Amino acid sequence: MHIVAGDDPATEKGPAEEVGNARGWLVLVHLAAFAGIFVPVGQIFGPLLVWLVKRSTSPAVDRHGKAALNFQISMTIYMIAVLAPGLVVIAPLAAELIAIVELIDTEFDPDTTTRLWEHLAIVVEKATDPRSWEHLAIVVSVTAGMMVYGLVMAVMAAARAARGKDPGYHLSIQLLK
Repeated sequence: MHIVAGDDPATEKGPAEEVGNARGWLVLVHLAAFAGIFVPVGQIFGPLLVWLVKRSTSPAVDRHGKAALNFQISMTIYMIAVLAPGLVVIAPLAAELIAIVELIDTEFDPDTTTRLWEHLAIVVEKATDPRSWEHLAIVVSVTAGMMVYGLVMAVMAAARAARGKDPGYHLSIQLLK
């Protein structure tokens, strides 16, 4: 066997050893998605931060970081797609509530009182429409389910990473290759 300078087999890291040395970072890159519970869009920024710090020193962290980011970005896109129709219900109601608050801040005269009652009647009408509540219940339920799914997948990916396996995210758009 011919050994070239710098190719010492005793110091060469194989794929299994490289994963073993970075295992803590591999787990962290997936669990960093829990930052989304505390910080808006933290489910993306948590894994992104870990990936940016360690990707150049560990090919395994680079692979897992890309997988975690692809999944979290995908889930965020899906979440926006689910929440957007919810704005159809909430936006008109919010606009009426804002109009009421603005009227309360003005001086009361008979015209202001009439407009206030008109806005309150619209709010009551929209708030008591069963279709609005059904639509809102569906949006909230699907959103909550997606959040739970995203966190469960992050825990499962972290467990797989701890065992030295690929993360195995489902429903992930491959944005980072």
